[in-house]
Amino acid sequence: ERLAGRAAVLAAAGVPAEPEGGGGDGMADLLGRLRDHDTAALTAVTDAGRWLGIAMADVINLVDIPTVVLGGTYARLEPWLRSPLLAELDRRVVSSGWAPIAVEPSVLGSRAAVQGAAGWVVRGILDDPEPFLVGPPT
Repeated sequence: ERLAGRAAVLAAAGVPAEPEGGGGDGMADLLGRLRDHDTAALTAVTDAGRWLGIAMADVINLVDIPTVVLGGTYARLEPWLRSPLLAELDRRVVSSGWAPIAVEPSVLGSRAAVQGAAGWVVRGILDDPEPFLVGPPT
């Protein structure tokens, strides 16, 4: 979070977390700068991709997963994160030579966490609906 989190990337890119006058989270500004090939923005996201790749490699070496799905902010930054992230995975994941790791952006984008949380609640209700049932008025 300190090296590759949203706030760290915005700060490194020189983008205020909340633009003057409010009305945003800075991501739209960062994405615009990335599309315009702004050096500070590109460097910030490249560095974040490197740090993210280093952290992911440790986890992948422990649990041996074949695919990483980037959600939230990372899904939006995936086109710029991909190259440095994959370079670190290739360099650090023990099995990368014979089983490369796939990295994909979430199709849910920034809604992934919210939909996951909602699914968890619905699953809990379906597993044990009785506490949620309301009987007829007495």
